[in-house]
Amino acid sequence: MSNWKVWCDGACAPSNPGPCAWGSVIEDPEGNRTEHCGFIQKMGTNNIAELTAAIESLRRTPEGA
Repeated sequence: MSNWKVWCDGACAPSNPGPCAWGSVIEDPEGNRTEHCGFIQKMGTNNIAELTAAIESLRRTPEGA
């Protein structure tokens, strides 16, 4: 069984709702880390940003990991 680690977050600034983005760091079983991020839209919410961070992080891990 492989041991992948994911740290992710999303936020809006300067207000909620407002412009929002997400970011994540993914660590593979060998300890190699990759960083990912993205702008979502001009008007979004913190909830959208947080969920997008989790979904985009899962998309970037191998199936079954």
